[in-house]
Amino acid sequence: MRMYFFLLPFLLIGCVHNSKDQKKVDSPKLYYDKAAQYKKNKNYIKALEKLKELRKHFFYSLYNQKAVLLMADIYFIQGQYPQAVESYEKHLELYPTKKTDYVLYQIGLSYKKQLPYRSDYDLNFSAPALKAFDRLLSLKKTSVYRKGAQKAKREIQNKKASKELEAILFYIKQGWNKAAFKRIQFFIKNYPHSPLMPKTLLEGFFLAELLDKVAEKFKKKLIENYPDSQEAKTIHKRGARGSPLSKWRRKLL
Repeated sequence: MRMYFFLLPFLLIGCVHNSKDQKKVDSPKLYYDKAAQYKKNKNYIKALEKLKELRKHFFYSLYNQKAVLLMADIYFIQGQYPQAVESYEKHLELYPTKKTDYVLYQIGLSYKKQLPYRSDYDLNFSAPALKAFDRLLSLKKTSVYRKGAQKAKREIQNKKASKELEAILFYIKQGWNKAAFKRIQFFIKNYPHSPLMPKTLLEGFFLAELLDKVAEKFKKKLIENYPDSQEAKTIHKRGARGSPLSKWRRKLL
């Protein structure tokens, strides 16, 4: 009995130490700090492991929000854009008022990064990318990510405009002039700031003459809005010679 009383203080001390150690190991901050350090050292696998453990054991911790965002950022850095989108969307769902502009910006970029380099390939990811950027721009007028979102939007729109013009030229080559003319009208309405507008207006002028439409409105818009463009010079040059532009265009097809 005396031995039990003699050992009891040591057992109690050991329990206290074990309790403190356990508390330290299970700290959500400790998990997060270790993950952040792993990320800094580019050990992304270990970083994700720690973050997943944090989310598993401390889902209702304040660090869960930071963990979800850091996971998304790591996926983005690694080029794992579908996983990044999923994590950013999860953050948006769980914490709709926390760093919303940054999260929307990253969602847009994650979709944009998945767009093909060539504009004649599938551009399906452009729609959700533009949606995220538009939401950011309408949500917060003073966001530091506003300019980046505007620039990314222009780049996506230019890629879509390029694809549309390629379709127009293909239709013209195939002799589908009415369909091409409709797509030109669509282009002018939907891509008013595209650098490809002069080329499109010139094609619209050619087709309007061929289809007995009002060609003058295309000519006027081209000359007034893009007076120094090569396309405007083409209209002036051919018009001065008095040759019908529609016939000249046919020779190029």
